[in-house]
Amino acid sequence: MKSHEARRHISWIIAAVLILPFIFYFHATGRAPLKGPGGTAGTIFGKPVPWDTFQQQRIWLQRQWENQFGRLPESFQPLLIQSTWDRLILSEEARRTHLQVDDRELVDVIRKIPAFQDHGRFVAQRYKQYLKAINTNSQAFEAFLRQDLLVEKLVDTIKQTVVVTDADVKRAYHDAHDTLRATLIIFDTATYIQEVATTLTDAELRAYYDAHPDEFRIPDQLTFTYAGASRDDLAGKVELTDDDLNAFYEDHEKEFTTPDGKVKTFEEAKDGVRQRLMAERVRKQLTALSLDLQEDLEAKKTFDEMVTARALISHTAGPVAANSPWVSGGPEPQILQAASQLAKGTTSDVVETDGGVYLVRLTDRVPSRLPAFEDVRATIAGTLTQERSRAKAKEAADAFHAKAKEQSPTGLRYEEVALFDHTLHVTPATFTLQQPIDPIGRVPELNQAAFATPLGHLTAVVEFPNGFAMLRPEERTIANEEDDAKEETKLRQDLLTKKQNEHLEQWIGQMRARARLQDFSQHHASES
Repeated sequence: MKSHEARRHISWIIAAVLILPFIFYFHATGRAPLKGPGGTAGTIFGKPVPWDTFQQQRIWLQRQWENQFGRLPESFQPLLIQSTWDRLILSEEARRTHLQVDDRELVDVIRKIPAFQDHGRFVAQRYKQYLKAINTNSQAFEAFLRQDLLVEKLVDTIKQTVVVTDADVKRAYHDAHDTLRATLIIFDTATYIQEVATTLTDAELRAYYDAHPDEFRIPDQLTFTYAGASRDDLAGKVELTDDDLNAFYEDHEKEFTTPDGKVKTFEEAKDGVRQRLMAERVRKQLTALSLDLQEDLEAKKTFDEMVTARALISHTAGPVAANSPWVSGGPEPQILQAASQLAKGTTSDVVETDGGVYLVRLTDRVPSRLPAFEDVRATIAGTLTQERSRAKAKEAADAFHAKAKEQSPTGLRYEEVALFDHTLHVTPATFTLQQPIDPIGRVPELNQAAFATPLGHLTAVVEFPNGFAMLRPEERTIANEEDDAKEETKLRQDLLTKKQNEHLEQWIGQMRARARLQDFSQHHASES
């Protein structure tokens, strides 16, 4: 049980690192907020969500997906945006339900992360190195993690309302073990690729190029310098004495408590006191630096003068695309956004991030350009070939389906009808409701259609990744469910998990409705 809990917490921690690297916060103002960059990305529960908060969430979620699947096509953006809003809505609902995660829970979870351990023992230095690698600090990371654990508690309360009956288990058993023998008829897109490729003309390729320039346009390329002070830089220079810690503890004694509400002694709270006081000292230094830099900007000082006078640490980045939401190993998103809005040779306003305070100067901007037609000709040809080959496969599948239904009253079998078209792939298949169908793989819609279709009849045409297919069910075998206690136990647990996930998805849909989401992000997506 403990091992299961540890794995579950670790999975949530990974999600926190990759998906929730910035604190969720919400505020309300007495006037309508600006929509788009510098203002609000939308509203949930009647509260505006700052543009930066939303973009930080979206950027890190996109980063996680791209780490797994590679660069996301433009068609994924609506899904990415919806997933970002879902995370924000769940986080806000967890806060609204007054769930709590105490310090002990948080520490236990952090100590169980394998990346921070050496032979099962927590190593603080590994924790610090990890925070540096993801460009954040312990206060921010622990706030993210605490928030995510609150969401986990919220999700658990929803899952606990789900029950599984004996009838549910029986039905699941037959879904898993009843088999169907059928004839599978496949219309593969690859069958038509050569034919389509030879018919494409330069005029068609050029027409596509002219109609879809944004698919090929190379964005502005930026090179810039950013200078400032990070939280880690300042924290390394702060010296705290025991007198400092004692004084802070005395002023905030009631804020350091055990899970049962008792006030901790100074020794018990010392580590927490040190973290709090360190964070406060660093915050004050960053605030002072921000004000000083603002005065320098108003005094029309140059970038180099401010760097020298304030002893700022400078970094150079680029060239990077102006629309890049993040750069691996590069500056924080707010710095990238500031650079994208500058003209060559100009300096930004003060940029405040979770990691520090900075100024940005754009040193070069290579304008956006559209590649020559010949440079993208092969890409266009590949796109059109795939689209048209798939359309031909669908047309052939529909034509065969209609022809087979006409011939069936004469007694002609579907395999015999298939002989009239040698481009078809006809093969026997045996499968359950839940199994993949060889050789096309997992296509749940086709499995369901086959089990719902009377024997000897033809299913509707169903799409799968490589083309289109249909089935003619021939024989169904009913499994014997007796004397299989182990299977029943496993099925019950699997079914519980499945029903919990379905219930959770339905509940999230209800939460979306309650949140009354107003999304301004997509309208301004190009500005991000």
